[in-house]
Amino acid sequence: MNDPCICLPNNNLDFILSYLDKTCALDTNVDVYDNVYEPTFTYDAIAEYVISASIWKQIFQIQINDFNLNDVQTNDVKYIINSTSLDLLYHNTCQSPLGEHAILTSSTAIGQNTIVNSPYLNQCLNHDYIRYLAKSLFNTSYATSLFLNRTKLIASVGTAIHGAWFDMYKMMQSISDKGTNSTLSGSTGFKYLTDNESTIYNICRELYLQLISQKPERFKLLQNTTMSQCIPIMAGDTICIRITIHPSNNQPTFGGDPIQPRKYVIKFILT
Repeated sequence: MNDPCICLPNNNLDFILSYLDKTCALDTNVDVYDNVYEPTFTYDAIAEYVISASIWKQIFQIQINDFNLNDVQTNDVKYIINSTSLDLLYHNTCQSPLGEHAILTSSTAIGQNTIVNSPYLNQCLNHDYIRYLAKSLFNTSYATSLFLNRTKLIASVGTAIHGAWFDMYKMMQSISDKGTNSTLSGSTGFKYLTDNESTIYNICRELYLQLISQKPERFKLLQNTTMSQCIPIMAGDTICIRITIHPSNNQPTFGGDPIQPRKYVIKFILT
């Protein structure tokens, strides 16, 4: 015969063994990076370009959706370049061209201008390269006065810089959420790269690695969502690119040495 105390529903007890109470700890830390990642450029000069942080911030995004710890497909970060925001950045720099609005730092400019109220006092990138040509050809940056086609030369520098920046824009577009690069995963409107693309070509990942290894605390601001969200770039940060300018292929040196290319780091100062 069955024991009625055992068979009755809702007659079970939750026993507590207070003596069996122990603490434990992991022997492995949470790792979000292997080493501090801090790439650098070599350069001859630095030009600073002030721009709204919100423009750059919206471009670079990540998606984290690790709902299954055993599924490799979900525990990989997706790196996304927002093409719409990238177009906005390019439009902004077309309105305020880099050659005219990127200002050389005083310590790296050629032939610093000391004339008060001079339009060349804050030396833009276009003017710096013309002075570099003068110094390379005639040993003094003041020799720009000898150039009969100075205005045309300045325009030529601006065109060359814009062309280099346009190429960079197209490079980023090719790996954006609407890109056509064969390394992209996903479908049009939501294309992305993963850690499988581990070279500097994965631009969004490059920013992520620098942030997570140098300022991991910023990721405390991540939203609790599996949707894509912006990498925590903020005002006060800088984003650097590099443009190397060569003289015209037909440029005579008037008996002097060949003119060396001049490397410019353009530092976008986010405000």
